[in-house]
Amino acid sequence: MFEYPFEMAANTATMVVVNRKTGQILLGKRQDDSEAYPGYWCLPGGYLNAGTERLMTTASRELSEECNIDIPDDYWHIFYMDDKPGSDPRYKQVVNSCFYSYITEKQASKAEAGDDIQEIKWVNVREAKQMDLAFAHNDIVQKFMSIDLRN
Repeated sequence: MFEYPFEMAANTATMVVVNRKTGQILLGKRQDDSEAYPGYWCLPGGYLNAGTERLMTTASRELSEECNIDIPDDYWHIFYMDDKPGSDPRYKQVVNSCFYSYITEKQASKAEAGDDIQEIKWVNVREAKQMDLAFAHNDIVQKFMSIDLRN
């Protein structure tokens, strides 16, 4: 097997999930015993299972595991790639594919905390921007706010 001479970055998907009716986005509070950012609020997301899934599948899987919301892979729209070194203390670098999706009120009503999330809440995107979010999620919220979704 070929050995790459450079250390590889981890790959993640982070999602901005928008309630179509209220315009609010979904945040999860990380478990108090999490390795990174314990007790911090964050956007849903997680690591790619390399060799077994695509990043859009990662987005759907993580949303289901963390928030009990199931949506198809093709509902995701990529809007940003974040590769800021040091954003996750567990790795030297993470390449983060950032997706958004609008969901129905019925889908949003099924949301409940799971996996490494202890609590969830829906917040106005401007409120989320003012919070001290885990990882580089403040940057992701800011980038989401800057895109024109009318196109």
